[in-house]
Amino acid sequence: MQITILRTEQTQLSRSLEKERQRASESRQEYLTIKEEAAMQEGRAKQLEEEIKELRAKHKKELQEAAEHRELLEKVVNCDSFRKNSWTTYVCY
Repeated sequence: MQITILRTEQTQLSRSLEKERQRASESRQEYLTIKEEAAMQEGRAKQLEEEIKELRAKHKKELQEAAEHRELLEKVVNCDSFRKNSWTTYVCY
């Protein structure tokens, strides 16, 4: 009788152990999937940061060019204004 009880308990423990192993395997698989997804997201984030950096540099360059262009236009306008209001001939450079 006692042997039967021990065998029953052993069978139940074996089943429980197998279920725990199965859950552990599933958890490992989920962990690996999530880890892979996180690595992909991190790679994408780095790519986007690089694109933002490039866009900022491009925008900065465009702003500098626009400021230089505006400065030249102001010189031309000032020169034309001076020439119109001057009694003498003036050459603008």
